[in-house]
Amino acid sequence: MGGMAYTIDLRSVQAPLKDRYRSDPTSAVVVTAAHSAPSDLAICEESTLRSVAANMGVELEPVHVGVRIHWDFRGTMGVDRDVPIGATGIEMRTQVKVKEGVDAERAKRLLSSAERYCSTLQTLRHGVEED
Repeated sequence: MGGMAYTIDLRSVQAPLKDRYRSDPTSAVVVTAAHSAPSDLAICEESTLRSVAANMGVELEPVHVGVRIHWDFRGTMGVDRDVPIGATGIEMRTQVKVKEGVDAERAKRLLSSAERYCSTLQTLRHGVEED
């Protein structure tokens, strides 16, 4: 059984958006957000944090990771060549509460280790080499 074939005319779909982005550039600036539900950026930070805590024997209370990604779609849509294609900024905020009685220095060590070993965070900070 095959699915129904259909076509989409992307130009006609994108034309009104491009017109709006040209006439009102601020409408192209968007922020998307993810929180510690399974999403690639947030889940990497949270799972690293929980792994480091387990290795250190530190019990965690609630953990919340929030990620906000800034976009300017004028670049992606080819409306303005001076605007970068892709994300223009990323913010990640992590809130962690450790179990009562955990030494403050140990808690700081936990956070700095989690930050150091979060592969997604380090990739975002340092980038990758282009081929």
